[in-house]
Amino acid sequence: MNKVLVVTYYWPPHSGTGTYRISKFVKYLVREGWEPIILTPENPVSAFKEKKVESVFQNVKVYRTKILEPTFFNKKNSSASQNISTVSFLLSKELSFKQKIIRWIRLNLFIPDAKILWLPFAVKEGKKVILKEKPDIIFSTSPPPSAQMVAKKLAKWGNLKWVADFRDPWTNIFYYELLKFNPLSKNINNRLEKKVLKAADKIITVSNNFFPDFNQPQKHIQIENGFDPDDIASIESFHSKKDKFTIRYIGSLKSNQFFKNFVEILKELIKEKRYQKNIKFEVAGYVEPAIKAYMEKELEALDFNIQEYVPHEKAIRKMAEADLLILAIGKGAWSKNVISTKIFEYLMVGKPILAFGHLDGAANKILRETKAGVMFDYSSYEEVENHLLMRYSDWEANSSRYDPDKKKIKKYSFENHTKKLIKVMEDCLIDENC
Repeated sequence: MNKVLVVTYYWPPHSGTGTYRISKFVKYLVREGWEPIILTPENPVSAFKEKKVESVFQNVKVYRTKILEPTFFNKKNSSASQNISTVSFLLSKELSFKQKIIRWIRLNLFIPDAKILWLPFAVKEGKKVILKEKPDIIFSTSPPPSAQMVAKKLAKWGNLKWVADFRDPWTNIFYYELLKFNPLSKNINNRLEKKVLKAADKIITVSNNFFPDFNQPQKHIQIENGFDPDDIASIESFHSKKDKFTIRYIGSLKSNQFFKNFVEILKELIKEKRYQKNIKFEVAGYVEPAIKAYMEKELEALDFNIQEYVPHEKAIRKMAEADLLILAIGKGAWSKNVISTKIFEYLMVGKPILAFGHLDGAANKILRETKAGVMFDYSSYEEVENHLLMRYSDWEANSSRYDPDKKKIKKYSFENHTKKLIKVMEDCLIDENC
């Protein structure tokens, strides 16, 4: 049985976007006969705790370390049970003088991220784990990039092969150029990224062009985000007509992905009693306060609500029960390469997707390939309205013109993705020049 030391900031029972990908990899690694050993901090910030943890993780060895968290970077949102989005805080134009100072400290003294103070504790514990468990290889995942720096030190110390997984870019992330770095801090961050990329034996990304200036294609493997078939197995299929045509958006909603055009379309439609009576729109996830206030005002006459957090299992059920799912990819040019986890869960539940984003982006490529939905840009109006009315017409007639390619969708399961990951790690263990 091959052993892999997994370095991750997020791990169950803490849940959220950061936990999802790595937990699914570990789940299927166990099923494929590997032994994952987890190195993670005791209490990651900005994570929800699930009451129920999958039984497969009960026998996985987890080493939790101390961590110093600069919690003043995570001001609580008084109207929600979660922290304000880190990206929202870093990009906000409406901060007090004190908040601006805190943001400057975060960007210029905590490099590459606010989790860097985990590094000394993680490296110290990681060395003990290597001596005790004798793993064959190291696998690390980010964000936060600090996890990659931990893995880099452990791989060098233990003379172990190392596969670095990136759920998001590092310095090429869509908002990076908008941040208030001083030149020295920016230079340090860029150099840290290059050192990690150079040291890793293999680099996995969920999409293309994460590291445009790093030209070592022999190191790079693309393994997209995906879905877990087990998540839908316990949920019965929802195809019977409901009392209302139900539109749902699941996930956080920030200014760079706000579909104002869609809200305006709904506002106009519900002036007709027929639509006002029969359409329901729900959002499940953190919504920026300004967007929340705008939507609640504009859609006051509609059956509309926002539930700021739901457990993962309930979120899947909400997707499965919807008649139409809304997907929103960031508006910035760098968001062209973004393929969110949410798109794959949408694919899994088999409901039509109305998406907003770059028509030449990676997400739209998947939608076209799988025939699972249609992408529009954020300025579209008439085309979006026509598509919405077509889906509404299907609901009204209790029929459907939705016919996705299930075979193409299946290839994005984590069961398949983990087999690719195993191939990468096995090749590294065999090839000294990996």
